[in-house]
Amino acid sequence: MGGLRRPNQLVQAARSLLLRRGRGSPHARRQLLGRWVKPGALVFDLGANIGELSAVFAEMGAGVIAVEPHPDCIAELHRRFSGRWPVHIVGAAVSAETGHAQLHLGSMSEISTLSDSFRAAYADQPGVHWMPPTDVVTTTLDALIAAHGLPAFAKLDLEGHEPAALAGLSQPLPALSIEYNARLRDQALACIERLETLAGGGRYRWNLSPYEHYRFALPRWRSGAEMASWLAEQPESLQTGDLYAELRNQPVSAPPPAALETRTHER
Repeated sequence: MGGLRRPNQLVQAARSLLLRRGRGSPHARRQLLGRWVKPGALVFDLGANIGELSAVFAEMGAGVIAVEPHPDCIAELHRRFSGRWPVHIVGAAVSAETGHAQLHLGSMSEISTLSDSFRAAYADQPGVHWMPPTDVVTTTLDALIAAHGLPAFAKLDLEGHEPAALAGLSQPLPALSIEYNARLRDQALACIERLETLAGGGRYRWNLSPYEHYRFALPRWRSGAEMASWLAEQPESLQTGDLYAELRNQPVSAPPPAALETRTHER
């Protein structure tokens, strides 16, 4: 693993970045996620990194499947959770097919990616660079469901590889979040299209939360077509956030919407 940061350096950098980014209060985070994450529920944390959200899901009483390909993050996940939490760790990248792929290791673990589009989109960012790639095992959402069951909620934060992950899914999920990135708008639109196709069109409703705010930005849930139109109209200053989708037979109570901020959020 030549060129990798030492594990303690990687973990400290990841935690520092997460703390700098976190704007939503723990209460707001639990209130929003509690819409789907109930005691005894199964949750997929796809792109778990060092397990910050895996820990939240477990504290809320869920059983967690934490899926992460970065070798140093896998080691940290085992150190953090093994034998103490209802968290099962899968050392793999979620993709369209099972097999192997090249993971481009980032200057921060959070930006390690299988996506060439993601690397191109952030090539101009100060302090952002990628080291030589490493071979990782890939799995699919279908394989994870076959092994562990259908999750009540899945979080996808795959640094531009979300469309490929959804290509490995053959059934709708009850609820999920997908990282949205204004620099990769087409990928967010592709995710909406894929999920709408899987569900039969019109069965999902959509909302959005600015990055780490854990507040719905839209006062009204949108259809897939409405969400796609709304995203297409937004300026790049919207930057990053999370799209939330749930099947229409899910509970409808929600935290109050947040004002949508447009200040830049540099990754």
